[in-house]
Amino acid sequence: MRSRLKGRTALVADLTSLYLNPSGTSALATAGTGDVLSGIVATLLAQGLTPVDAGRAGAYWHGRAGAGAGAGAAAARPVGVVAGDIANALGQASHAARDGWPIRIF
Repeated sequence: MRSRLKGRTALVADLTSLYLNPSGTSALATAGTGDVLSGIVATLLAQGLTPVDAGRAGAYWHGRAGAGAGAGAAAARPVGVVAGDIANALGQASHAARDGWPIRIF
C-alpha cells in the first residue's frame, strides 16, 4: 500500500512536534509558489524564529496569501494564479485572522 502526502494540508515537523497547516489552496499548485514559500521561511528564520516556528508560520501565511491571490486572480486574468500573485498577496494575508493556525498533533 502506498500513501500520498500531497494535498492542501501541509505538515510541518521537528524532532518532537508535528503540526498540520490547513490554510493551503489549489491556487498554490503552480510553478514558483514553492520558491515564494522558501523566501517566506528564510525571512522568518533571519528574523530569529526557530526553524519549526518559521516553517509553520510560513506555511500558514503562504496558504492565506494563496487564498487571497486565488480570489483576486479571477479579476486579473482569465485563468489561474502565478507565483507573483502569491507574493503580492502576502501583505494582505499578514493581516488575516489566525483561523486555522497550524494545529499541533504531538
